[in-house]
Amino acid sequence: PVVFNIEAGIYNEQITIGSIQGTSTTNTITFQSANGDSTSVLITYTLQSLNALIHINASNNINFQYLTFVLNNNSINNATLFGVTNSSNHIMINNCVFEGGSGNHPLSHLFYNLTCNNIHIINNLFKGFYAFGVYMSGSGSSSPYSGNQILNNTFLGNIITNPIVGPYALDIKVGLQSSVIIKDNYLQRYGMEVSTCIGNTIIERNYIGRILKIYYYNGTSSSSLSIINNFLYTPEGHQNNHHAIEIKGSSYVKLTNNSIYDSSYVDINTIPHNTLLLENTTHCELKNNILTDRGYGIIFDYGQGNNNITSNNNNFYTNGYFGKTYGNNPVSTLSAWKTLSGMDANSINIDPQFYSNTDLHISNAAMDGTGVSIALVTDDIDGETRPANPDMGADESNFSLIDIGVIGLRYTQEPPDSVCNSGGIDSVFIMVKNFGIQDIYFSIDTMTINLNITGQNSSSIQSIVNSGILKKDSLVEILVTTSTNTNIGGAYYLSSNVNIIADSNLINNQSLSYSAYNYNIAQFPYFQDFENFKRYGEEYYNSPTVFNEGWARGNYPHPVYPSAGNVDEWAVGKAQMNPLTSGPANDHTLGNQNGHYIYATTYNHDISDCWSPCIDLTNINNPHLSFWYHMYGSQYGNSTYVDTFSVDVFNGNSWDIGVFSVYGEQHSTALAPWSQVIVNLSAYAGMNIKLRYRVLYDSLQQGQIAIDDITIDAMPEVDLGNDTAICIGDQILLGYASTAGYSYQWTEASQSTPIGQGSYYTANQAGTYIYKATNTMGISAYDTINISINQLPTPNLGHDTIICDTTSYILMTSNAYLSYFWQDSSTNNTFTVDASTGSGQYWVMVEDQNHCYNFDTVEVILDTCLGIANNIQNSLSFSIYPNPSSRFFYIQSNGINGNIQCELYDMQGRQVLYKQLYITQNKRIKINTQKLTKGIYFIKLQNTDGVFTGKIVVH
Repeated sequence: PVVFNIEAGIYNEQITIGSIQGTSTTNTITFQSANGDSTSVLITYTLQSLNALIHINASNNINFQYLTFVLNNNSINNATLFGVTNSSNHIMINNCVFEGGSGNHPLSHLFYNLTCNNIHIINNLFKGFYAFGVYMSGSGSSSPYSGNQILNNTFLGNIITNPIVGPYALDIKVGLQSSVIIKDNYLQRYGMEVSTCIGNTIIERNYIGRILKIYYYNGTSSSSLSIINNFLYTPEGHQNNHHAIEIKGSSYVKLTNNSIYDSSYVDINTIPHNTLLLENTTHCELKNNILTDRGYGIIFDYGQGNNNITSNNNNFYTNGYFGKTYGNNPVSTLSAWKTLSGMDANSINIDPQFYSNTDLHISNAAMDGTGVSIALVTDDIDGETRPANPDMGADESNFSLIDIGVIGLRYTQEPPDSVCNSGGIDSVFIMVKNFGIQDIYFSIDTMTINLNITGQNSSSIQSIVNSGILKKDSLVEILVTTSTNTNIGGAYYLSSNVNIIADSNLINNQSLSYSAYNYNIAQFPYFQDFENFKRYGEEYYNSPTVFNEGWARGNYPHPVYPSAGNVDEWAVGKAQMNPLTSGPANDHTLGNQNGHYIYATTYNHDISDCWSPCIDLTNINNPHLSFWYHMYGSQYGNSTYVDTFSVDVFNGNSWDIGVFSVYGEQHSTALAPWSQVIVNLSAYAGMNIKLRYRVLYDSLQQGQIAIDDITIDAMPEVDLGNDTAICIGDQILLGYASTAGYSYQWTEASQSTPIGQGSYYTANQAGTYIYKATNTMGISAYDTINISINQLPTPNLGHDTIICDTTSYILMTSNAYLSYFWQDSSTNNTFTVDASTGSGQYWVMVEDQNHCYNFDTVEVILDTCLGIANNIQNSLSFSIYPNPSSRFFYIQSNGINGNIQCELYDMQGRQVLYKQLYITQNKRIKINTQKLTKGIYFIKLQNTDGVFTGKIVVH
């Protein structure tokens, strides 16, 4: 065996491995990260042609483990990340990460296997693919490939595109295989397809999101396809003609102990999908399955061409239809399905009460022991052992004798038509269920209920239940009256727990935390995009469209047909209601057909209205209302009939009618963009108001008035203050703290492009600065400030100098200033240097009338005043001047001719100048000092006759 340990790093390379001589199932080749961390070694490449990042071609006995493969920003479509082809056998991929990256070109496969045996894909993470995560396929051979396994992998689907994609995207696709095993995988997004396979094939203990397809499996009485202990759940909003499980053209398939939850829907008035479709299939057995449909579809679609089908001991639970047979209409009761199909004699209809739409563990004790024992199924999806009397579905739940739990809370909070009142939470109903398998007598087992409310005000309330009976698999609503003051608008959070001493399961005793926002008095700024509203059929029960968050609507008798009862004429829309005649093509918030808005439908000679919660405008200046509307319909603008759309405002006492009004068709097509309306509400500042959207219909049918994205916000307030000046080198911070959702822009009058985007801007140049603030409604406010630049003061303390240590020297500036600050923190306008202060550098900081600051520095040397050329050791005579010197000094001979040596030393004794000079009597030589730092230097001049020394001051 050979092991390649790869050091941590990023490797940018396309790799092909061909045939390698000498390998075997014992003598394998392994590529792995040296430290055992799959994230430490990243192999990546940008493909330029339709091939693979890693290609294993006709090579056997190779292992890859603890590695990450990324095909990032590839420039071609339908590329493959990891390909194994041409009879590459005994390949193991273990604990690796496969990622499609974030490029705009979709990957076709993350792992591609063609005509290979004994491929083991174990414990890997797949993400970022478009079509297939793992694709295993033969080449049409009559002898399918065998020994392939896909075990314990996680598939996270495409991170680039919408999770609801076309019918060809799959996490796992397997074809032309014999005895393939697919087990313990998590398929989040696309699902699985197994087609044209033979042998003892196993699909077991998988979490499957979206779909499971079985096509043309050719089994026998001794070799079958077993689908056991799987969770299968479909997303909301799935396509038409969808099936959670499809079994077509197959034989000898066992569908046993699976839990299926189908929540897809399109429209309640259609039959869009089936939970299970069986077609042209023989010798198929369905037992111990839970098939749940909550999207108004069909549980069991028994299509044409089926023979020798056995279905029994299953649980069907639906809000739609239980089943249909080929050529017949679907039936809406289980008993009718049993009669129609001649099957499912012992099947039941019980709500399994799954933990969630994707976690299909059951919580309903009524499901306990409802299944039948099957030799093939010895455990459940969690590995728990099945008892002699097992449960249906993939989960074997261990229900307790006494098990009480909270399944939810509810409270009522409806706003009034006009008056803005408190809208507080006065009463809460706590829904308690008996999850156990025996009745609970509260006189024996007393129940304690605790309700907790947190938010603007908080409290805890306890209630005792010591009488009555709660039968198994039953629930009761316990009313808890609270005195908590929830009149303040804002978020409140409610939770509850229950306790019984004999309770053997405490996990379900605590409820979730429920958000109980008091929408009756909404806070400013206000925004409503209706995305949390539900349109007809989007709830899990047959309900009208749901208005919430404090919104309400009129409920009036039908204007033309009173016998039809009351109608709610404002509804929640999603996408285009009628592409040819009415409605916006897209939601305004999201810009597509997935978002929500509200709309009013048409009735002849009718008034329809809806209204907002109270909106608190106290302590608000200059509020404005913004909303978007769309008015398109085949009868708008009719010469005889006119539809009027108005907005009213409740001022605390009465409605102000028509602060905005428009009539007739305003948009030419459903695809026309929405129109924005901005209304000045400054007259209502300091009040609690309501908005009412009102429609008067005088036209025929097919008109639609839609509104979306309602905002109340203040006109931005901008005030940069008076024009000002700054000093050279200084800067000034303009603006003030930002407001959430606002945008800002800074420009300078002499420039054509913006110079800043934040709420603050730091200016350090002269100019006229323009500040623009734009609120969430697109309303802008401006202010301007002029910045000028003042020159700095120029204090001058004179040249550096030398004084005798027996005298004093007064430092003063050349001009008078507003204030002075010397190096010793004194603040007089002069400073005296003498023997008490000593030699050194002295400075002063001055402030002028414009409050600009600057400083000057001077060096003063105190000398013993023996003279520069007066040293008694000097045997030569020279004159040195000027002294002090700023740029140069002269050396003049006093009767000396010939060559001399000139040396200059600083106060630390370091030589800073050396020159050989030729000098004659009465001739001067110039020495440049511009490159020397300020200070005192010692000069030494010598020849064969003697030496001269002295001091030079450079300032």
